Amino acid sequence: AAPIQRAVMAGDAVTGVCIMRMEEGLDTGPVYRRRELPIPPGATAGDLQGALAALAAAPLFEALADARAGVPPVPQPAE
Repeated sequence: AAPIQRAVMAGDAVTGVCIMRMEEGLDTGPVYRRRELPIPPGATAGDLQGALAALAAAPLFEALADARAGVPPVPQPAE
């Protein structure tokens, strides 16, 4: 899996990060927090990697607090 590279290759307008609980399937676990990031024209995967890493910091801490408080994650659709 190469989600950042695939978003750039597909010409997606938006990408983002999800803080999710890992499950056996690929990208199937429930989501605690998510954030979106517009993909600027001409952006490379390298450009987005650092921006996404910085974007993930706050929701990661929020998700940890949610998990400690017993806030349930949101299941992803089966499809």
